[in-house]
Amino acid sequence: MDKIFLDGQWSFCIDDQSETGEPITYSHAINVPYAAESKLSGVGFTGDIRSCRYKKAIAGFAVPEGERLFLRFGACDYVATVFINGHAVCVHEGGYTPFEADITDFWLTKGENVIEVAVLDDMREYKASGKQTKKDKPYGCFYTRATGIWQSVYIECRKSERITDVKFFPDINAPAVEVALKSNAKGEVSIEFFYENRLCGKTEGVLDFDGRFICRLSEKHLWEIGNGRLYDVVITFAGAKTALRCGLREVKFDGVKFLLNGKSVFQRLVLDQGYYPGGDYTPASATDFEEDIRRAQALGFNGARLHQKVFDPAYLDAADRLGFLVWDEFPSWGVDFGNLEYFDCYRSQWKEVLDRDFNHPSVVIWCPFNEVWNNSTKLNVAPDLRFIENIYEFTKAYDPSRPCVDVSGGYHGRKTDLFDFHSYGSAEDISDILCRLENKGELVADLIYGAPPYRFKKGMPVMLSEFGGIAMIENSNVPTVNEDAVLAEEPWGYGKGETSPDKFAERVISLVDVILDSPSVSGFCYTQLYDIMQEQNGLFTYERKCKFSEKEVERIKRHISRRAAIE
Repeated sequence: MDKIFLDGQWSFCIDDQSETGEPITYSHAINVPYAAESKLSGVGFTGDIRSCRYKKAIAGFAVPEGERLFLRFGACDYVATVFINGHAVCVHEGGYTPFEADITDFWLTKGENVIEVAVLDDMREYKASGKQTKKDKPYGCFYTRATGIWQSVYIECRKSERITDVKFFPDINAPAVEVALKSNAKGEVSIEFFYENRLCGKTEGVLDFDGRFICRLSEKHLWEIGNGRLYDVVITFAGAKTALRCGLREVKFDGVKFLLNGKSVFQRLVLDQGYYPGGDYTPASATDFEEDIRRAQALGFNGARLHQKVFDPAYLDAADRLGFLVWDEFPSWGVDFGNLEYFDCYRSQWKEVLDRDFNHPSVVIWCPFNEVWNNSTKLNVAPDLRFIENIYEFTKAYDPSRPCVDVSGGYHGRKTDLFDFHSYGSAEDISDILCRLENKGELVADLIYGAPPYRFKKGMPVMLSEFGGIAMIENSNVPTVNEDAVLAEEPWGYGKGETSPDKFAERVISLVDVILDSPSVSGFCYTQLYDIMQEQNGLFTYERKCKFSEKEVERIKRHISRRAAIE
């Protein structure tokens, strides 16, 4: 049986009356998978939603013999309790990762089956919430909240005996792929690799709940920038086939250089925060993901830092196909990193990200934190970064095949694969920072903090993972940008705004050229691809209208795409 998607109209209510013991009244209709705050949800309530509830009825059907029926949610913010016909079947904490429940034992084969989801999402709590505003409205670099279901929901039948986990470990030199499998039973397994429908690798064996199998490939097609060259993989176990895709590539840092398949590649990234007109966290169409990637590529970018949000897997699927580099970042803002009581919850949710996205070749850097600041109450005392350091260690133990930047900007811990920093200064400011790095081996910038031993050490790989943020202010009545802009509700950008597209383009190019000319920097990330609500510092408007003429686009692309000194 194919997946049955349950997207579309559900019954919905805000402030679940069940807490008071009163009967539940579903007063709204909501369009899933759009969060209740978004216009496309049909609700559009942007006030404080601390609890809400969903309900949907589905006609019963028989579950085939030897199979189980699963209900799966792509993401629901923040704590979700799922009921089937009045029976609680699962509770999930975390607003950004998938979860599911085996509902076979509670499923009615005749009549209606009622699915209900009770959601708790109190923004007053310390929890991973990314850029969701805690106020009544968006402000600064915080935007509309996303309460409840914001990714697709579906049900599907699976074999009772089945594969439960698959992880790919490519070897580009052999070439081969080591396939790590887990199952809920012992049985024979077959793994086949195809490239453009040609069988180019096969291995068989017995899977005893947990095993690793090496599949050698007769054809070598590397996953590269601008060309995904994906293999189709078919895994057969207990009579059921699992279809996946795999990219043959290797990523690592060698000294100060970032290597893709053994070659030095400059990461030309753009910041993407995953907000969409009308849908906020969720686009009107899944094609919007690919369109945003192509917009970035048209300006010369070869990847994106997916900022303070775990993106829909469909975005990563598009990045895999298009050969687009991705930083996979957790929405760390909202968590108190000075309190180790939150550590287990954070690690659990981060592990769900690692599991979900492990097999995407486009994901080249894990980024569990953004801009962690000092949590010490005493001046001149080094911050307690055990939280950050232990998440880094966990990430590297779980996936040794990719680099991990412990924190993007802010405080770094004592161990990281990349020492990156943020700077929204002018071209002259950034030039001064990079000259000091090259001549003295010191990295001192406005958005790097901390005390020894957390400072930069000579020879570490470096990236400027946030810069730019230029606003184009066409209306002279719009307030000029100042130091308090990141707390403002009016349109803003970093630094002085520009009044025309040509001056805007010139500023972007001057910044890019300074960074590309440095032999000590392995990549950059420009802020940002598009405007978001009050933050008007994108290369495109929020509606994805380019701010430049075709001639200016080509000029920007030439500069961003040109060979970097480190390459």
